[in-house]
Amino acid sequence: MAGKNPSNDQLQDLLLESKGLPNFLLRLTLTSVSLLGGPTPLACSLSVQRGSVPEVVASSSAQAKRLDLLQHGLEEGPCLAVIRGQDQVFVPDLHSDGRWRRFASAASGERIRSVLAIRIGPYDSVKGVLSCYSSSQHTLEPTIIDAVKELAVSMSRAVQLALNTHSRERASEEWHAALQSRAVVDGAVALIMIQDRCSRAEALMYLHQGARTTGRPLLEEAGKIIHGKFLSAT
Repeated sequence: MAGKNPSNDQLQDLLLESKGLPNFLLRLTLTSVSLLGGPTPLACSLSVQRGSVPEVVASSSAQAKRLDLLQHGLEEGPCLAVIRGQDQVFVPDLHSDGRWRRFASAASGERIRSVLAIRIGPYDSVKGVLSCYSSSQHTLEPTIIDAVKELAVSMSRAVQLALNTHSRERASEEWHAALQSRAVVDGAVALIMIQDRCSRAEALMYLHQGARTTGRPLLEEAGKIIHGKFLSAT
């Protein structure tokens, strides 16, 4: 898997900037996706539409958020195409693609060449999309696209948890509620993938091995992986 591991300081910054565990899980997964770009990191964002208005709920960078918001304002682009029903949109070269000329022209100042948008979900009343932007035409190769799809699976439950968390209660109370969700398992898997630069399947295997070694249930083992980091930063 391409990319390099974030430092402990980077992970700590991610924790400090996240408002609660569900948001941390989302940003953790977005960070792991962005690192797939290797020397040319991807700019990644998550947009959802509840009702008729799309919104950006998480992003790996300010640039990624701007690009999503640009599409929302213009009412066109790969992100909105997925929100409107497509499962996946891949744009190898935004400059030569003729589907969203206004977005391509407006985004030229961001020096983006290729875009990948993947549906997150499905949900009954919420439409979600993971968008990845690259300044290179060659970063989003088939192997990278497959890896992004894997991480989109990890993001799905974290999205559900974040959208269902409206109150900002004490970290310990939020933690115990979130512990009952598979989102914690998926967040631990994403963290293992970042730190060990491995696939989702390998990360799940390591998580199961850890649970067997310690004799803890899988959810508890997953919780131990991120519990200390999350609570120490809140």
